[in-house]
Amino acid sequence: SRGLGDVYKRQVHIVDVSGFSIPTFKIWFYSWFSSVPYIIWSGSIDIGRRKVSGLKTFIRKLFVKKASGFYSYGSLAKDYFVQLGANSDKIVAIGNTVDISFFKEETQRLRNENNISDKKHLTYLGYIYPGKNIVPLLNIVEMLSKTRSDFVLDVIGDLSLIHI
Repeated sequence: SRGLGDVYKRQVHIVDVSGFSIPTFKIWFYSWFSSVPYIIWSGSIDIGRRKVSGLKTFIRKLFVKKASGFYSYGSLAKDYFVQLGANSDKIVAIGNTVDISFFKEETQRLRNENNISDKKHLTYLGYIYPGKNIVPLLNIVEMLSKTRSDFVLDVIGDLSLIHI
């Protein structure tokens, strides 16, 4: 679907939205003028050390209040939904899914490229965006590289357009 126009044109019966995003805001707004229910799927958790602003929390509570259901990536994400006001009976804990074939192919490609090496491989496998917080990993690799040369860092994953 390309947006609310498609939701309207296709007479969609239910919409799954990702987390607390702009599309979630759009479908939340649309839900005030239609009977289309929406389900939020998210892995967001309350980690305590990084405070979410009061305004963001307020907006998330609005999204949760009107949502018909929730998919959480585990018990901590479920707890966060409840903290935001979700009824725990409407939350389904699911596993976080990844594109396994992509990672399998990239891993094999890197193995083929680096087949003549006695170096140890430190491997990061996952999506690269601010929420994954890979900066500490990069800092460790930088420190290690000052005293060791027997390793390489392999990064396998999709890259969002970000500035680290």
